[in-house]
Amino acid sequence: IETTIHTKEIMDVPAVNFHITDDHLGEGGAKAKFRANMDAIQVLRELESEERNATSEEQEILSRYVGWGGLADAFDENKTNWAGEFRELHAALSPEEYAAARASTLNAHYTSPAVVRAIYDAVEQMGFESGNILEPAMGIGNFFGMLPDTMRNSNLYGVELDSISGRIAQKLYPNAKFESIRGNVQTRLRKLEEQGFDATALAVAGLKRLGLTQRIDRIFSVEEVIPAAGQGIIAIQGRKGMDYSFLDGVCDWDSELAAAAERAFTREVNGGCSAPIAAYAYREENQFRIRGMYYSDLLQKFEVGEERMLLSGEKEDQLYKVEKMGRRLASWLKESVEGKKKG
Repeated sequence: IETTIHTKEIMDVPAVNFHITDDHLGEGGAKAKFRANMDAIQVLRELESEERNATSEEQEILSRYVGWGGLADAFDENKTNWAGEFRELHAALSPEEYAAARASTLNAHYTSPAVVRAIYDAVEQMGFESGNILEPAMGIGNFFGMLPDTMRNSNLYGVELDSISGRIAQKLYPNAKFESIRGNVQTRLRKLEEQGFDATALAVAGLKRLGLTQRIDRIFSVEEVIPAAGQGIIAIQGRKGMDYSFLDGVCDWDSELAAAAERAFTREVNGGCSAPIAAYAYREENQFRIRGMYYSDLLQKFEVGEERMLLSGEKEDQLYKVEKMGRRLASWLKESVEGKKKG
């Protein structure tokens, strides 16, 4: 009996944090993003099988993973033009990984390098030089990958619930520490102190409701950070033709106007969960305002603008006016960024 044993030498790769230099990271159509995701998953499997760190070339491939936001077609077995991708994806992931990836198509958000850079610029202007940097819901860690040289002495901490994204982040940034601060507001505040973090971002509304306003050090204004469209809005779905008058007491017309304007803004620029677009509308006495931001991944440029108008007339007329206002601002910002608008 002759026995042949094949052995494979495992490379000894040093642990080096990845540094993002490609400003066009994450760009491309749906099929291109799908292929980048699958290439990254294949590299991740190899690294975990060989129990080693990633080389710089492998980190480049891993860094192109953008998650599944906006790629719902890849999970739809009835989409004939995605049939090949559906089979490939289903075979590549475990049942748990597949379920998590499919669920994330509605809420996964990708942060482009230009947005990360703008946030670091703002933090630097506030006087931050070094300390403990925590990135909750970090994805694969683009904030770590674009850490400015002026903050290189900081300690990096990351939190990510999605298994694949978190494991890719560990291969991209092996010198970062991955800690969990999951829990309710009180738990997060306790872990903030126990684990030595300098700060964390929480919703002001939650802190107020719990009587913890003394823990607030800074509230970001809408001028500093424009929120994503539709924040804080609750919608109730029911059967057509039923009497919903019992909801009259909880419906807020000003909120409905704000939601309509923000959604019109987002639709006008074909915004989705993978696009860094923001809109915030509100009514101030008889004046209605909307502030928005449009960013082009292709051009690496963004524009912020605001519109306001006097609001009068019947409800249907008001709704029409604010939607038109949202579309007009979005169109102006998009044309301004893409160079189609003169003056």
